[in-house]
Amino acid sequence: MSIELTRLPNAGDAQPFEARVGLQVIGKVEPKDLEVLGAQLDLQVEQHGVIRLLVELVDFKGWTAAAIWEDARLAFRHYRDIDRVAVVGERRWEKEITTLGRLFTAADVRYFDVERREEAASWIREPR
Repeated sequence: MSIELTRLPNAGDAQPFEARVGLQVIGKVEPKDLEVLGAQLDLQVEQHGVIRLLVELVDFKGWTAAAIWEDARLAFRHYRDIDRVAVVGERRWEKEITTLGRLFTAADVRYFDVERREEAASWIREPR
């Protein structure tokens, strides 16, 4: 699996540029992937406080059994550190797991079909 964090462009509001992070998830998630992601999220939160995520699922294959536990731990560790999460995917089950994921965070979490990616990015960039 591959996870890549990128900064999202500023929309001209007062929110810091770095407070919006793009995350691309490709393939199947393993515990080591979540360790790397956790360290990167820790750094973003330390530097910028509350952040927003645009998560793009690309050929997403789910999680290994061990990764499910690590993902839940990571979500609880950052329970209040993430303000909004936009998940962009293309499969019905991805939408369903996004709904389930809302239980693990205080963030406003929304699912967007891949055709609505720009709408998801705009929502992430909206002022607080």
